[in-house]
Amino acid sequence: MQPALNSGTLPVLPTPAPTQSRSVRRHDLDWLRVILFGLLIWFHLGVFTFWLFPDEEVPLSVLFVVDVMHQWRLAALFLISGMGTAFAFRRRDVKTFLNERLVRLGAPLLFATFVLLGGLFAPLETLWLILVPFPGSEGMPYAHLWFLRNLLIYSVILAPLFAHVRTNPESAPVRAARWTVDAGRGLALIIVPALLLAASALLTKPWHYGEVGMWWEFPHYLLFTLFGYLAIQTGSVWFQRIEALRWWLLATTLPLSVLWFSVKYDGPGGLMEGGWVMWGRDPFSAATTVATVLQAFHAWMWCLLVFAWGARLLNRKSRALAWLNEAVYPTYIMHFHLTFPWMFVAAILGMSWWTSTALGTPFVVVGVLACFVLFRRTAYLRPLVGLRGGRAEAEKLWPFTTTDDPGARILLHLTAHAVTGAALLVLMILAVLTGFVEI
Repeated sequence: MQPALNSGTLPVLPTPAPTQSRSVRRHDLDWLRVILFGLLIWFHLGVFTFWLFPDEEVPLSVLFVVDVMHQWRLAALFLISGMGTAFAFRRRDVKTFLNERLVRLGAPLLFATFVLLGGLFAPLETLWLILVPFPGSEGMPYAHLWFLRNLLIYSVILAPLFAHVRTNPESAPVRAARWTVDAGRGLALIIVPALLLAASALLTKPWHYGEVGMWWEFPHYLLFTLFGYLAIQTGSVWFQRIEALRWWLLATTLPLSVLWFSVKYDGPGGLMEGGWVMWGRDPFSAATTVATVLQAFHAWMWCLLVFAWGARLLNRKSRALAWLNEAVYPTYIMHFHLTFPWMFVAAILGMSWWTSTALGTPFVVVGVLACFVLFRRTAYLRPLVGLRGGRAEAEKLWPFTTTDDPGARILLHLTAHAVTGAALLVLMILAVLTGFVEI
């Protein structure tokens, strides 16, 4: 039964069923992870293709979609990462958890930075810039993989809290999370996290504009990771609450986007990006405070909206889901190596923005999935692109399943590594020729 909007009031949460087992897998989170990383490909292709056209040729509707999406897409991914961490930490101690994070996040980060992105041509400088907290967008040797770097740092920062909650399931953070979900029929769930995000931004935004997870964005995404972790500690109640709010969120979040967009482009410049002190404005004023609070509510309510409808529509198994979920890391790591060559082709052919994105999106998607298929079959390269397992996992796949002969399987392993290595070499050459990687 769908909760009514009740003339703008928040819906009453139905009496909850017995709390689900904490081992129950949330398929909606897997689907959202796949969808959000899929949108990442379209987003990057679309945004970077803006470079090919004068500003007046970019449709306002496209700017609206891209700008609004940018406010919540990454936040939602960090929220999912926090939720995934909550599930993973239940079966691990701190040492095991951090070791797995180093392998799962650190190995792909180092491989992509030094190999795919050319860091080996300046290894000491690259290593130094990896260790510098905020090197600036022009100095990041890991490029788009800042997401992995931030997530690895967040794991280290939050690990003591995770360990405390694991041994004290009724600790203050968990009780606070449950109160936030329960209080005011969901009103607290909307207001409290948004105010925490706003408070963080008000303290950090004035001094430097946000850059891909740095400066004020660093604590911003850290909070989203923490919120995701605490949401899972409430059991099934969080999902029941946001699903009950889904129509109310739909009715209020979309108009809020129009307001946010109008303030972003018609209001005083720099209020959404931050760093207004650098341009001579006072660090704290009514205008900056209102804009910052508006942005925090906008991002948080969009996350609630996406997760609410995901809980309603996507919490179901699919044969394709496990395969697509496994493909997320490799496709994320390598998608720029196909995005920039496509932009090069689009510029040569003089494509419009619409044609470039319409044809380029499936081109990049098919290309990165082909790379995933190759890496999936390489026993010793799998961990370098975030895939779990080694030889045993690779041999579960075709063509290894066609033979049990040890000699034939060794030949297949050599062939898989050779083909994948050749594909990597082609991608790296294309990245250099099209200017994505500078050596």
